[in-house]
Amino acid sequence: MLNLGPKRNSKRLGAVILAGGRGTRMNGNDKGLIQMNGKTFIETALEHISPYTSNIVISANRNLEQYQNLGYPVIVDDSPDFSGPLAGIARAMTVINTELLLIIAVDIPRLPANTIPDLMALIDQQDADICCVQDGKRLQPLISIAHTRLATDLEHYLQTGHRKVTQWFCQQKLTILELGSDTIENINTPKELEQFSK
Repeated sequence: MLNLGPKRNSKRLGAVILAGGRGTRMNGNDKGLIQMNGKTFIETALEHISPYTSNIVISANRNLEQYQNLGYPVIVDDSPDFSGPLAGIARAMTVINTELLLIIAVDIPRLPANTIPDLMALIDQQDADICCVQDGKRLQPLISIAHTRLATDLEHYLQTGHRKVTQWFCQQKLTILELGSDTIENINTPKELEQFSK
């Protein structure tokens, strides 16, 4: 098991790492288990989160034993057909016994300092349902914090056939954490992995 340092806010803040995608653009490889600079993406994601909470679940749909070996609960989507990140978020909301859920995609190798505490502060200041990141280029809905009280609404959204993360976020009381010119990179293809590793 990784030694990830001190844990804080575990009673109020839980977290889900979304590692359940097909990895289509990564030649079908499970992105969470891909290594970059000596660490897998899932190990890097755990390092992003662990200073703020130990109440972490990993959303995955394959290679479950490898994820379980990291020492955190692994959850599988209720739907077996890789229904997208909202399915993982919905499942996490039913098992995380906290007021807030930190949502982070597994394919983010670098996260600007203070992003997570700034998300927590802003969702409280704005009395929002969800707070997500806007970087220098685009909205980053899979770096966000949401109230788990939204679980029923999210389940209804999914049951009606919808899957778009941003669309559901915009139906809630949403606030945005602006990162200015900072850009957050997602690694989706072997070429991006090669470029980012240099």
